[in-house]
Parts: sequence; C-alpha cells; structure tokens
Amino acid sequence: MDLASLGVKENRIKQLSKRNLATVEDIQRFFPRKYYDYSRASELLPVNANRHTAVIGTLMSVSTKKTNNTLMVKAKVFEPKSEKMLNIIWIGHYYLYKIIQPWVKETVIACGELTYNEEYHSFHMSNPIVFDTQIDKNLRIYPVYKKMSGISAEFMQDLIDASLGVLTQDPLPEDLLKKYHLMPLTEALMAMHHPTSQADVEKARKRFTYEQLTAFALRLECEEREISKGTFFNIKSLKSVDQYIRSLPYELTDSQKKVFAEMKETAYNGMRINALVQGDVGSGKTVIAVLMMLAMADSGYQSVLMAPTAILAAQHYETISSVAESYGYKAAFLSSDLKTPEKRKLLKGIETGEYRFIVGTHSVISEDIVYKNLALAVIDEEHKFGVKQRDRIFERSRFGMHKLSMSATPIPRTLAATIYGKSTAVYDLELPAVRKPVQTAVFNNDLKIFEFIRKKVLDGQQAYVVCPFIDDPDNKYPVETVEDACIRYKEYFDPLNISVESVTGALKKADAEEILERFRKGNVQILIATSIIEVGVNVPNANIIVINNAERFGLAQLHQLRGRVGRGSAQGYCILKSADRENARLAVMCRTTDGLEIAKEDMALRGTGNILGTEQSGKSDEINLILTFPNMYEYCKKDAVMLADRGMRPW
Repeated sequence: MDLASLGVKENRIKQLSKRNLATVEDIQRFFPRKYYDYSRASELLPVNANRHTAVIGTLMSVSTKKTNNTLMVKAKVFEPKSEKMLNIIWIGHYYLYKIIQPWVKETVIACGELTYNEEYHSFHMSNPIVFDTQIDKNLRIYPVYKKMSGISAEFMQDLIDASLGVLTQDPLPEDLLKKYHLMPLTEALMAMHHPTSQADVEKARKRFTYEQLTAFALRLECEEREISKGTFFNIKSLKSVDQYIRSLPYELTDSQKKVFAEMKETAYNGMRINALVQGDVGSGKTVIAVLMMLAMADSGYQSVLMAPTAILAAQHYETISSVAESYGYKAAFLSSDLKTPEKRKLLKGIETGEYRFIVGTHSVISEDIVYKNLALAVIDEEHKFGVKQRDRIFERSRFGMHKLSMSATPIPRTLAATIYGKSTAVYDLELPAVRKPVQTAVFNNDLKIFEFIRKKVLDGQQAYVVCPFIDDPDNKYPVETVEDACIRYKEYFDPLNISVESVTGALKKADAEEILERFRKGNVQILIATSIIEVGVNVPNANIIVINNAERFGLAQLHQLRGRVGRGSAQGYCILKSADRENARLAVMCRTTDGLEIAKEDMALRGTGNILGTEQSGKSDEINLILTFPNMYEYCKKDAVMLADRGMRPW
C-alpha cells in the first residue's frame, strides 16, 4: 500500500523513498534502533548513574545562562526519596525557558542519561529526552529511531502511528504462528513501536526474526526450483568479449579465467547461472561482471547491475559505460535524482532494448521500469539488500534470468551454500600477483605522519585521511574530526604547495563529485574525508591512508578503508592513528590482510550484535541472523519447503 493513502505529500514520499521507505508496510517495519526504559523512576544514587533513567521530583528553579555565545537553560529538580538535587541543562534550547518556568514548585518527570560527579557528589542530566508534568503518560519504554536528515522525529512518529492503524496481511500462515507460539503481525508491530515491557519487545523480535529467516529460506527454495528448469537466455556470441579480454592491460588471474569459463559453459548449455563471486578488495570481481554483461549484450540481451550505494553504483557505471561504448552498446545509469525528461528517455530506451547495460542502486527495481529482454542480474553486496528488493529484479524478467552476486565480505564455502542456496556456485578470486600487501601499523605521532606523507607526495603519490565525524560542535567525543584535520593538515602542507581538500556526505553531490574528480586527476594530493570513501572510490595513485581514531571503526570497515590504497603496483600504506595500542581490532589489522581471516576475527570479537530493532528500513543481514539463530534457521528451511509446496512465494 502506497504512502499517499496515509495522506503523505509527494515531496515527503520522495524523501522517504530514497531511504527505502516506499510503502505503508515499510513504515510499519521501520523499527527502533534501541529502547530506553523509563517505565520506572529511579532515586538519585551513584549506582543509577551513567545510564538512561527517569527521575520524578519537584522543580525548584529555572534560569538562563549565556557562555561563549551559547544560550543555556538550567533547572534544579528535588528528588524526595534520596533527598538530592538533580541539575538539568539544555544547550541551545533557549525557547524552553518560557515553557518550563511556570512549572516551578510542580512535580515533573525528567528522562535521560543520568551522570554523577564524584568530586561534588552531584547529579546531572543534559538535554533530557523527556521533561514534563504529565508523569503517568511518560513512565514508559521509549523507542529511539534512526535519525534522517530533513525528516523530523515528530513527523516519523506520527507517520508510524498512522501506519499502525492500517491492517496489513500477515505473511505467516496461522498454523505456523500457533506451532511456534508467535505473535500475530498487528500485535508484534505494536510491541515493537509501543512496548509495554522488555518481554514484549523480545517476543516481537522472535516473531520478526522467524519471519525474516523464513522469507529468506522460501526465496532460496523457490529459486532452487526455478533454476532446475534451465533458461532460454543462452550465450550465442562472444565477439566483443574476446576483444575486451585482449585489450586489458593485464592478464586475467587463473581464478578469473576459471570463473568466467565455468559461467560461460553453464550459459552455453542452456542452464541458469546462479553464482556468488567473492574476493577481497581489488581481486577483480567487477571484471567478471563486465565479461558476463558483455557476453549477454553480444547475445542480444540486457543486463542490470544493482549496487547498495550511489557512490558504488556511479563507480560501476563509469567502468561499464566505457566498455559498452567501446563495442557499440549503450549503458543507462538510473539514479533517484534524474530529472523527469532524462528519466523518461532512459526508461523508453530500456523498454525498446536500446540500452543493453543498466546500472543503478534500488532505482533499477522501480515499478515504472520495463525491460525488453533482461537476461542477467548482477547484485553487488547482495546481503545489504532486503529480500523484497532483490526479488523485484527477477520479477522484471521473463523466465530463466541468470544471477551473479558479488561480495567483498569473504564467506566460508559451507556458510555461503547455506546462505545463498545449494545450487549457488561459489567462486573465490585471488588478488593479482602484482598487488603487494598493504603495510599496516598503529601510530600516534602527527609530525612523523606528516613527514611520511610529505615524502610520498613529493614522489608523486596521494593520500587519504579518514576521520570518524565531520565536526563535533558540542565537544562530545574526544576525536579528531574532518574540520580539525583540515586545519592541521593545511597549516603543515599549504606552505609546501601540497593541496589539501575535504569531502563528506554533508556536501552537495555535485560539489563532492567535483572534489573527488580533482583528486582522481591528481590536482588534490591529500583528501580528508569521513568513511564516505569506504567503497566506490578508485584512485590507483593514492597509496597512503591515515585513519584517525582508528579504534572507533569496526574491523570490516577498517579492512574496506585499507582497500582504497595499494590498488596498483606501488606499495600501499595504512596508518591506524590511535593512542590505544592494545586494541584487539587494530592488532588484527596489523597482523593480516586476508579478508576471510579478518571476517572471522570480526565475528569472534564483536559477536553478531543486535539483530532486530536496528535500521530495519529495507536492509537485512541474513548472515548475522543465520549465525545467531542456526537452530531456528533449520526449522525455517523445512517450513519454506512446505510453503513452496503450497504455492507461496517470498514476501
């Protein structure tokens, strides 16, 4: 059901669609990323400090204060059980003074993170989430949702509540709900968004975990049954493919040759390709995708490549379009910011078969796209898409589409077979022999880092500097931000005529692209950024990466960031700038560059984390789910066979 049925305006619908929130069902399943339990009030005791809690007491005073051009509102609340005073401060919310001042001498409730100052034996709370005179109304479990730029928390809460008033069909049959004592859909949705207890949340999570795993297992089961039927999208010609291979400035690795040969033979014999190609950053997965897409174009068919991020999709398009044009084919790039006339032209060209290559993010599964003869779907980092999103690709094609998944997250073969299905051919690519392992070290001396970068830049190389945040106006985190790094790097390198620029997600797309293009051309020697450069940025001349406050990044992210350097024949260097030399994750990064070993260590160090209640906006991670609930998944696979026998399709 579309969002217009809830009275959502067109501009809001576009905003939400960009975040994969396109239907009432998507809004219903936009679950909180965490919860704060304010269902019971706490006394002002040191044992209750450093956690979120509710405090009830008498508002004794309200005042205002101005410090360094920062306006603050201060309040004191007397908590009767402990006979202690709670000091509350709001920074930048000056308007609150007029609202709160009339409540002096009244009983109020304050909900937020309680802190304790041991030196002065005082209790504090900054910018409480709740401050009100309505006590009973606010003694509850408080859901916390992912923030979205341009969309207020109040708007999202109202939209979620409106969506909960719409009855949507429960995808799980009644007999399975009873069999496993699972919450019905309506009850589970209310428990996730308006829980009355932690037990409610856990029951709802169990239901949605089972639902997600069953949908995934059903999808694999249906796919297995379809694959066995074969295909009429068989390869008829390789005229351009052979020329392309000869034109490459390097020889394909043995593993690339093996993968392409086996896929080619499968399609020649009228069987469907259903493959997972996995390999570390720089192992040549994209080359395999280009070869297969070119083979389909030579045979008169269309191919589509779907990537999880706009930056990565643009990078793929840059590669694929240049290859397509070299052999007389046309490539289309579908993105959410296309102007209507341009989009209309592309859609018409796709429908007539004018475009043999189509690249984009989830835009490629948009309902207004009609493909003429879509034969191959290439999905990059498939596990980053939701089940529904992946299935929409196959709904766009006639019977027998080939499927190629690519993953830079190495998965053991036995696990890959479980996740992607028994009929999936799993291929591992090796790194080219010319690639040298990136040298990695933990370091915390700025001057020596600057001097190292200076020498490499004077040798004609370039460097990335990655920071965890763009800025930190309230000084909440003891980290170096992009703003901080820009000041320090410019102070050192500007006098040396070494160009330093920054790029972040806060920039307009056109401005960010302009800076990245200048960096690619070598007009910028040092690029300071957030983890926006984690994927999709390919500059072979950039061989140094400095990751500031590296201890704040996860292992998988550190590995992806390190993959930005050493992409040519030159030695790559990764400097993990951190004062925490004993950090286990950083030690792993220094010990190995093997992606599979890093993936295993990552799982061992962090576990699988929270599964539901975190960013359920069209994304899912079945790998984590299956690893966390292996026994449940075994039941789900059996139930999926039964549901497929009944004729059910994945939801």
